[in-house]
Amino acid sequence: MSAPEVLSIAFLGSGSSGNCAVVRCGKTALLVDAGLSVRETRKRLALRGLALEDVAAVLLTHEHSDHVYGALALSRKAGLPVYATVGTADAAGFPGPLFADVRTVRG
Repeated sequence: MSAPEVLSIAFLGSGSSGNCAVVRCGKTALLVDAGLSVRETRKRLALRGLALEDVAAVLLTHEHSDHVYGALALSRKAGLPVYATVGTADAAGFPGPLFADVRTVRG
């Protein structure tokens, strides 16, 4: 019998200057919120032994700028899909799918 996979959460940023957390289980990593620049996100992931290429997607909790600031750049530069409710995507002013991979989910 193999050991169960461990769920871990690390906060990369918290506060008005940018919110972002990485949630990991096994080999899967997900960013929850993207309030940091791509450069800062890469740097803070590296401090935890991860690369941006290890991240599967971004999940946004709401549209405040300190939670969505880097989302579109992460989608464009790192090829990450960004998941948000329709309300969050609209309120954040996200452009259509030609500019970034923003996928809406039911809230």
